[in-house]
Formats: sequence, structure tokens, C-alpha cells
Amino acid sequence: MHRLARGIALLAPLLVSGCATVLDGIGSATRGPGVEGELVLPVLEQPVRVVRDANGIPYVFASGTADLIRAQGFVAGQSRLFQMESYRALATGRLAEAIGEAGLATDRQMRLIGLKRNAERHARLLDPGARQFLEWYAQGLNAYITTHAGDHPAELRIAGFSATPWTLEDMVTVLHFINWSQAANFKAELTMQKLIDRFGPQRALAELAPINVSIDRRERPVIVGDAAPPGAGLVRAQVVGLDDASLLAGLGALPAGAPAVGSNNWAIGRSRSASGQVVVVNDPHLDARMLPGPWLPIGLFAPGIQAVGVALPAVPGILVGRNADVAFGVTNAYGDSQDLTIERVAPGRPDHYLDGDQV
Repeated sequence: MHRLARGIALLAPLLVSGCATVLDGIGSATRGPGVEGELVLPVLEQPVRVVRDANGIPYVFASGTADLIRAQGFVAGQSRLFQMESYRALATGRLAEAIGEAGLATDRQMRLIGLKRNAERHARLLDPGARQFLEWYAQGLNAYITTHAGDHPAELRIAGFSATPWTLEDMVTVLHFINWSQAANFKAELTMQKLIDRFGPQRALAELAPINVSIDRRERPVIVGDAAPPGAGLVRAQVVGLDDASLLAGLGALPAGAPAVGSNNWAIGRSRSASGQVVVVNDPHLDARMLPGPWLPIGLFAPGIQAVGVALPAVPGILVGRNADVAFGVTNAYGDSQDLTIERVAPGRPDHYLDGDQV
């Protein structure tokens, strides 16, 4: 790690002065944001140095954690502002504001799911340390948005987006959106419900698919066919459509009791690797072939922090990578992180549903 840091620094052996400066040493001024020379960033407490390697990957060197994360937010805005604004518009149900009627269906879905509402509740529960990290990141990102409007990517204007300052709640909403995109167990719950309706609870739960059921459950599973008298009406699931054909297709291809999902990560010991070093192999289940990709490669260096790896846009720190001592990664456990409810349509008011006896 120390050799890596020294090697990168040699690419831009420049010094800066002043307590409100970000310096990008390597980059191209012919296209995209300015990444060379000295930039004034008033939110910083001490000088920060940012150098980029031949692939344009930024490495941030700061004298403290606060400035390190502020600078991370700044460089994330430089390279991924369009992606981040797209994520925010999708997650908050405001895509139609940019692209018009074509975004209405997605906006309705996101508002029905309520990612923003849930993220706002989540934000109020954050401990002070987590809140501080998000606020530092937002300070750096917003400094880029508000003071470097001339650098903003053309894609923003073409797509109809207008970059505005981010709040802590915006960042938590995007994190919930990323989680939503990776958590698929609501589909399993719909499938289980259809199996219960088709075959009855005993066969469905005990014989066909004894998975995704809490061992602590004490209540009888809801049988949709029994949930309401004929004609009462149910609000159909609007987040996904599963018909009986798609439900049952492929069931016979699964081993008894095996879920149709999986994930993978493993470690290789020194005695089994060609390099003689321990190797961590990690599949986070995020498709890196998309452009822009879900990962933002970055290096972060400050007292007590020496790490390289990848981050998610709008999320501070490094999610997958290594520091001077360990390598770390994440992968999808496909846990039970989503729940569905059955809602009754209000009698005589098909555009409303009941919450208990209240419309």
C-alpha cells in the first residue's frame, strides 16, 4: 500500500497551499470537468491533494477524515453527476420532471413503493457518526454542483436534468434505491402467495417450497382467495406482474427445497495462489458492464485510512477494496428484506383503499 501511494504521487509531484484547495494533478482539460491545477473549495479545512492515474482513477490525500470524505464527494460529482442525478430522480419518483410522460409509470411505481418516505424515516434514526459521514460527502458534492456549473456534463442538459444541492435524505434514498434494485425477495413472496392460492397452505408451505417463511411466524398465512368476499376487490400488486404460467414455469427444474438464487465469494490461501499471497474473490452482483458503471474506483488516504477499491456514487467510503491489512467485499445474501401487504379497495371508491376501516 505504501509503495502504491508513493507511485501514484510521482505522477503529480505538485504542492499546494491554502486551506481551501483541491488539487487534481493528472487529467485532461480537453473534455469533461477541469482536473488540473488548483481549485478553491471553501468547505475544506486543510489542503487536499487529488491525483489521477493513467486510467483517470482519482486518489485522494487529505490530512483528516472530514476533508477526505468532502473531497470524495467533490470528485464523485466531477465524474458521475449525471448518474447520480438519474439515481435521485428514479428513487424519488421525479423522473417525469426531466423526461416527461415517459417517466410517469416509473414515478408512480417508486412513489407507491415509498423509497423516499422510508429513507426519510431512516435518516432520522442514523447515529451521529453515520450522519456526519453523509454530511461531509454532501458538502463536497454540493460544492461541485454549485461552484462548478460550467463543468457539468452535457448529458444533464440533454436528458432534461438540472443539478441541485443534495440533502442527507437524498443520499439515503439513493442507498435504498440501490438496495431495492438488488433485493428481489418480494418476487419470491408473490410466488409463494400464488402457490398458496393454487395448492393450499399445507402443500405450498410444507411440500412445494418450504423457503422464505419465518420460523417465528405464528399466524396462519393469508390466503388471497379467502381474504375478501367476492366483489370486495383487492388492489393488485403494481410492482410486478406474475401470471400462473410464469409462476409455474421452471419449477420442475429446481432440486427439492432449493431456492433459485445464489451468490458467491471466497478466499484463496497463500499455498494455493500463484502469487503466494492471499486472494479474496468477490461477486457483488452489480453489473459492471453498464455505462456508467455502478462502481466508482477511488483511493482514499488520510491518517488511519489507506484504502483503494470501489464506491457507489452518492455513498461515502469504499464498499469493496483493500487497505494496508485486509481485503474486503460484499455480496447479495438475498435475505428477507421486503414485505408485501394486501390492500382492500374502498367500496364505491376504486381509486382509494382501506387502512383498517379508514379510507
